[in-house]
Amino acid sequence: MSSGTTDRTGTQNYRWDGTDKNGNRLADGEYRIFLEATLRGENRVLYSAPVTLGSGSGSPVEADVSVQYFGSGTAERVMIEGVRVVYRR
Repeated sequence: MSSGTTDRTGTQNYRWDGTDKNGNRLADGEYRIFLEATLRGENRVLYSAPVTLGSGSGSPVEADVSVQYFGSGTAERVMIEGVRVVYRR
């Protein structure tokens, strides 16, 4: 998935099928996904979460999501919240 324009307000869902930018299936193993957004002006947020491809039951797994803020605007931090990462191994 690549960068794009601002999405509309409300709940957003993104899907990644475990392939690289050329559509090739990635090898089983540990990966990290990122969601970065500009909040307003110079204020940004970066969410990241580890995912493990392969060697699983196919049941949904919720990853631990970490968040990092950049910039001085603390009021903007509520613009994007409640980020969850759920995937199947």
